[in-house]
Amino acid sequence: AQPVPDELVAKLLGNQATFGPVVTVEPRRRKFHRPIGLRIPLPPSWRESPRDSGEGDTTSLRLLCSVIGRERTRAVAFANLLYRELSAVPYMAKFVVFAKMNEVREGRLRCYCMTDDKMDKTLEQHENFREVMEGMPLHLECSGNLLPVRKATQQPRSFSFQAFRDNRLPVSVKVRDSSKDPSGFLSFLRKSTKYEDSQHVLCNLNITMPPCIKVAGSEDRRRTLTPLALRERYMTLNEPAMASMSAMERTELKMAVISEQLGLSWAELARELVFSVDDINKIRVENPNSLLEQSSALLNLWATREGKRAKMESLYTALRAIDRTDIVNMLEGQGGPQPRPGSREGGGRRHGDHMLSPSMTNGEVAPGDQPRPFPLITPPFICP
Repeated sequence: AQPVPDELVAKLLGNQATFGPVVTVEPRRRKFHRPIGLRIPLPPSWRESPRDSGEGDTTSLRLLCSVIGRERTRAVAFANLLYRELSAVPYMAKFVVFAKMNEVREGRLRCYCMTDDKMDKTLEQHENFREVMEGMPLHLECSGNLLPVRKATQQPRSFSFQAFRDNRLPVSVKVRDSSKDPSGFLSFLRKSTKYEDSQHVLCNLNITMPPCIKVAGSEDRRRTLTPLALRERYMTLNEPAMASMSAMERTELKMAVISEQLGLSWAELARELVFSVDDINKIRVENPNSLLEQSSALLNLWATREGKRAKMESLYTALRAIDRTDIVNMLEGQGGPQPRPGSREGGGRRHGDHMLSPSMTNGEVAPGDQPRPFPLITPPFICP
């Protein structure tokens, strides 16, 4: 048996349960025809603060017919809760919060729980975000002059901590009173509670939002960095001319857009597509200088592995699972006019929407297809 510290029991169960020595009365299964007296040692917590005091200095206890009785389900639940807490592996982690004001009264927070990563690897470090606080390490509550804004496409303000992974939580906030300082408190809780219970709070951070920075000419700079052919591909998504494209061209266009929009999320997508850590590290080593090249290498590796089973719908499901529904909406929301039933074009479109082209599945470039450039493009959702 493993001894359980009293502090851990009090932290998890509070005053719901206390544990002391088990006492049995011998001989068993025999009725007592007259009252008997017993001395039962009390748990340590009861000695310090008795809950039910009788006459004098003695503490009265209620003697049950069995140790567990009808509370068997609750006792098992308490035991499982203690077991999960005792068997959890502890990690030393660091909480880093990046803040950025998009407008005068509206901004965005990016919360990272880092196990062994460096802050200079994050894209926020290079996009006018500013580090405002570090703390201990998943529910998030915001108070003060900052009001969390819940959008339809945004995930809940909670996440499950996973060691040595990108634990990222984006939160949109709004300044309550513009006449006061844009500051507030971030509380990271073990449980989602309406009122913050002190025994469930992991960390309280006092943060101040940085001033709103609008980079002059950012759109012109982005167009300068984006090749003309790539801009034309983006424009094609918004034009009816996409209906005249072949199934192979539509599929390759969608794969290129996914690669360009993934950014730092490509590693999360790789884990969702059941790639091993060795595969992810190999992609990083072979493409060290560009997130776009890493994303493209991942999609090519996935298409090669799946072969004829590779479908765009599988990619969409994985993107939704890592909270990148914005990419799926970008692709699914763009479509040409519906073809007439029975037309050859309609069959080709259905194949193009769900199946990858042979050049993609084989990891090669068809004779008539030219490899498209993959420049590093900042994802649009964090642009100033």
